[in-house]
Amino acid sequence: MSNRQLEEAQENRHNEIIGEHIGLSADEVAEYVTDIQDQDNGTGHVIYFSIAIPKSVRDKVDGLGDELYLNTGPIDFDEEGEQ
Repeated sequence: MSNRQLEEAQENRHNEIIGEHIGLSADEVAEYVTDIQDQDNGTGHVIYFSIAIPKSVRDKVDGLGDELYLNTGPIDFDEEGEQ
């Protein structure tokens, strides 16, 4: 597997993990999530969404309002290596 293929596989797994936590597919995460930041207090993440997110996709994310960001609890990205 080339480095590029490995990076793409890791990014897809990362998107799957996020999607499992917020109710979206990996493809929807790739298309509509614009940034993920650690919360300042270290208890979770803030996930930012594109202004282009359709209402039908927005409605899948519990707690996502018009402000287009979501505070989450901890997300274990170490799951990436467990395939």
